[in-house]
Amino acid sequence: MSKKQINLLTDAEIKDIYARPKFDDVERDYFFQLSDEEHNLLIKYTSIRMDQKDFSYTALKLEVKKSEKIKELYRLCKTLVPSLQISNNAVRYYGSLAEQYTPSATKTER
Repeated sequence: MSKKQINLLTDAEIKDIYARPKFDDVERDYFFQLSDEEHNLLIKYTSIRMDQKDFSYTALKLEVKKSEKIKELYRLCKTLVPSLQISNNAVRYYGSLAEQYTPSATKTER
């Protein structure tokens, strides 16, 4: 007995969705150069991603302040990410890079 498969996406569409994007030097510089505002938000993100040490009143108060900072980052990402027109897989990949690198490592010469 042979099995039949239904393919909803072509091989090219699958590659477009899941392949790592390929940028030339100019495109890479354009897409990954941060404005001063974006760089400042990234610096704020660094402090936000630190784990909470305990559940004391002071620690919880700091977490509330961090969540307020996240709102700015969230609003920026809601407009920036769709404008890049990249797959969700690529968004996850670049998000994982943001967790690995410090803001000073992402600062480029203008």
